[in-house]
Amino acid sequence: MPDFVALPTQVVPIGRIVRSPFNTRKTFDDAYIKELSVSISEHGVLQPIKVVPAGGNSGRPKTDGFEIVFGECRWRASKQAGLAMMPVMVDEKITDVEIQEQILIENITRKDVDPIEQAEGFRKLLAMPAVNGVKPHTVDSIAQTLGGPSKRNFVYNSLAMLKAAPELIEAAKEGILTPSHLERVARLPQRLQKDFLNDHRDSPFTILETKDWIAENAFKDMRNCPFDRTVANLVKDVQACSACPKFSAVNSEIRAEVGNDHTCTDPSCYMDKTFAHIDLVASKIPKAQLVFLNDSYRHDDEVMKKYKPRGKGDYTPAYGKECPSRRMGVIVMAEGGKDDHLGKLRPVCIDASCKIHHPGDTGAAPAERQESWKKKQAEDEKRRKEERKDKAAIVDAIAAKVTPDMVLRSLLFQAIEVIDFTDWQEMRKTFKIRDYPIEKRWEDLSGLTSKQLQQMARSCAIQGNLDHAKPFANLLAEELKLDPAAIIAKRRGLLPVAGDPPAKGGKAADGKVQTSVTKAVEVKRVGKKLPKAAAGKKAKAVKKARKPLKKKAAK
Repeated sequence: MPDFVALPTQVVPIGRIVRSPFNTRKTFDDAYIKELSVSISEHGVLQPIKVVPAGGNSGRPKTDGFEIVFGECRWRASKQAGLAMMPVMVDEKITDVEIQEQILIENITRKDVDPIEQAEGFRKLLAMPAVNGVKPHTVDSIAQTLGGPSKRNFVYNSLAMLKAAPELIEAAKEGILTPSHLERVARLPQRLQKDFLNDHRDSPFTILETKDWIAENAFKDMRNCPFDRTVANLVKDVQACSACPKFSAVNSEIRAEVGNDHTCTDPSCYMDKTFAHIDLVASKIPKAQLVFLNDSYRHDDEVMKKYKPRGKGDYTPAYGKECPSRRMGVIVMAEGGKDDHLGKLRPVCIDASCKIHHPGDTGAAPAERQESWKKKQAEDEKRRKEERKDKAAIVDAIAAKVTPDMVLRSLLFQAIEVIDFTDWQEMRKTFKIRDYPIEKRWEDLSGLTSKQLQQMARSCAIQGNLDHAKPFANLLAEELKLDPAAIIAKRRGLLPVAGDPPAKGGKAADGKVQTSVTKAVEVKRVGKKLPKAAAGKKAKAVKKARKPLKKKAAK
């Protein structure tokens, strides 16, 4: 940047002044402009703005007027104040490159600068052409302009935001995401960035929750990687993981952030290397003998499209037994995130009617087996619907009995700890309950209406299945002195028969006194009684689960 030179001041018609074509600033504080216009109306423009002749001094076509180098807020406020003339300093010698440089520096050092515009300014300064082989701006020189070496990380983090997908940058400009969100998410593949944005729109994440989301969905544990992380060029022109700055074992800043030395922060590169490893293994197998295997019950569109693997029901392990349908399988999807299984070989039989690998097969045709499977699925779904209705009936009885919201809210607070994590995440989004920290969870529950609390109780109650030791619906009911088994029996219209227990405290049809109604309903449902040892173990589990609920309800 050239040394400062004092310029003469002159007054020109405000209508002859225009914005510079090099100024990329888009956001202005309207309240500040209005406040400034009031001050200008009373006192005038106390400091002239800097301009150049329209067209500049570097060969662009000249026009009548002036372009602003800096002072655009004063120009806007003067127009609002209705001024006809305005004081300016005209620079007749400044080049277009110097104009861009001065505009960028003024913009990035403003107090109210938009973080995205500031980051774009950093990028443009770094991209400015070299002068005599020397770059005019570096990260260090920009940091010095902003206040010193301590700003170096700030510049790097700001530049990282610009790697975000356009949708996320737009969301940041709209205030949906903060710069801190953007800095953390921008390093992810764009597919994951969009997934994060969708989840964030449903239920806004704190910065801590954002870090947890990234750790769960994006980071890769290199202890389980299927490929050799010391090998370079597994993917063309890509260095070995053992020398990669995106690996926590190499980069001390990442290691400090994630707290370990075995995390990869580039899942896209990780997957590219995984695919390259699988392809390398597959290339050594004759094509006629090769099949790809999905050894899980998951579905990944990218893997399915690339390899078209056979699912678990489409092959049988064939270790040590030869048959005409025996093939060599390469695992491309593994159950439970066992990435170290990817690329492993497994001999399999791909003939469902093979007598060698299916000696006990009835010989039923694939169509018949499919029909049988569909029938079983329909029966299971029918049973699940009945179970959901049972739980709904229990929670309706709970809602009818509970009048103080505080009691139900306390029970729900405990419910979050005992229901399945996946189900809770769905409810958290539905009812906008923050899971962490604990105080926020209670605060959000306290903000729900009576109707919302009852809806949430129903949602909690229908999670899981009735075969669990004690569904949450039953725990709620028993805390409120309700009999879950009697409620289910009433809903299903079950009538007492000889040997069958009636409602609690009554007598069975054969005259025997009932002592366990819950056990009786379970007999009707599953067709057999629990062994005494199992029943005792179950009772202990129920007692243990109910203990915190009783304490909370008492409070």
